[in-house]
Amino acid sequence: MSIDTEIAYHHWANVRLLEHISRLKKDIFMKEVKSIFPSLAAAFEHIYKVDALWLKRILGEKQPDFEEVTFETPIDAIKHFESNLVLFKQLSSKKEIIVYKNTKGEIFRNDSQEIFRHLVNHGTYHRGNVSAMLHQLGEKSVSNDYIIFLREEI
Repeated sequence: MSIDTEIAYHHWANVRLLEHISRLKKDIFMKEVKSIFPSLAAAFEHIYKVDALWLKRILGEKQPDFEEVTFETPIDAIKHFESNLVLFKQLSSKKEIIVYKNTKGEIFRNDSQEIFRHLVNHGTYHRGNVSAMLHQLGEKSVSNDYIIFLREEI
């Protein structure tokens, strides 16, 4: 499995869930829910912010901050994820050691491929939260498993 395939899966899974949510009740994206995130929008904002932070680290920013972003609609979120995908594709071909500081100021080193795999895994974890939140809101989720991606996209 190549890192490009993993990144494509990460993007596909985010978009698949967001498109599904866009077809549900109009207010569901922003509706408050008692969960790890206060809304579906907040869950996707978190995934996006973490992706963007790591992309900044890979690009060499010494101490990047989390980007302030608010998604008003699932389609708005998709547009933001599309912009990150462009950077993912540009950076994924390089395998290099990234030296960075975490949010506590501690210095770490990881190769860029490890970071990309971390982001895919992080997104998968929180898409699971989104699916649970949808059930709590009385809606069904949509499968976004890797094997489904492979069946549909490859």
